[in-house]
Amino acid sequence: EVMKDRMKRVTRQVTNCIEISRRYLKLLGPNSHEPGKVWVNNILLDLGDLVRALPDARGHELQISPLTPDVMLNVNGTDLIQILLNITINALQSTRECHLVEVRSEFHTAPIDFSEISDAPNQRVININAVQNVSPMLGLSVIDNGPGMGSDVLERIFEPFVSQSSAERRAGLGLCIVKRLLKENRCGLHVHSEPGRGSMFTLFLPARAPMPKNQGPVRPH
Repeated sequence: EVMKDRMKRVTRQVTNCIEISRRYLKLLGPNSHEPGKVWVNNILLDLGDLVRALPDARGHELQISPLTPDVMLNVNGTDLIQILLNITINALQSTRECHLVEVRSEFHTAPIDFSEISDAPNQRVININAVQNVSPMLGLSVIDNGPGMGSDVLERIFEPFVSQSSAERRAGLGLCIVKRLLKENRCGLHVHSEPGRGSMFTLFLPARAPMPKNQGPVRPH
């Protein structure tokens, strides 16, 4: 009976991943990197389905909080889901020890003050100067309570094949790809991390006015 339940769960996860992949493949075309119109909560739902089906999520806690009310983003949906996947997987891989990874959203009704956000020993910024800093804006944060990063790793984290964790697991092209996609979509990223205190990656995205509370987006199929 336990094996039967486990197989049902795996089948459901595989089906969800296939449906999500088909949906995002429909967005690909000649103008696939142009800004689109995507609901943030649809993106977060898809992110949760995709990440929870991965081996990297086993043994860790993933919390994804929906945004209330929902808002539409002026970004390419396929690029955004790839950015969030890479950052979230990066957070899950920060340690083999059980730890928490959270994804939170914050809606900004006024331009964001970026004056105090700059490269420093415990933080990095990517593409902030290219962000059209006009309201409304959305901040999407991926936060983990893993081992964190020292300044020597943090300053090189967006280079190919840089490893963050002591277990040498956080290596590859994921964050290098994130950097490229941020530039293509004119979005910004702020990273804050300290050894022993975890890491926080915050995306800054152009948004639209919130949706009325009596409405709800229909999740596409």
